[in-house]
Amino acid sequence: MRVNVQIFGAQKLVEKMGNRGAGVVEFPGGTTTQMFKHLLAQHGFTWADFPVLVNWEENINMYILHNDDILLKADYGQKQLADGDTLSFHIQSGCC
Repeated sequence: MRVNVQIFGAQKLVEKMGNRGAGVVEFPGGTTTQMFKHLLAQHGFTWADFPVLVNWEENINMYILHNDDILLKADYGQKQLADGDTLSFHIQSGCC
């Protein structure tokens, strides 16, 4: 499946992605958490490279838009993505 992604924050990831952190990600399917893990791996990162994202479902310094609607933190690891979805990650921190 293809998911449209935009990253705000997480500067190391944005730099590796190019295109100002925007692009289409080929993803085998799953949840938002699985997609972000896939995106990290695709660019040579792990969760450990982004300490601000530890327990990211509880992190008050970030939010995610899913098709222009705010995704509830409880749904990060639950809601299944569909082909053509758009995710916008807003990581409000000077870290990484």
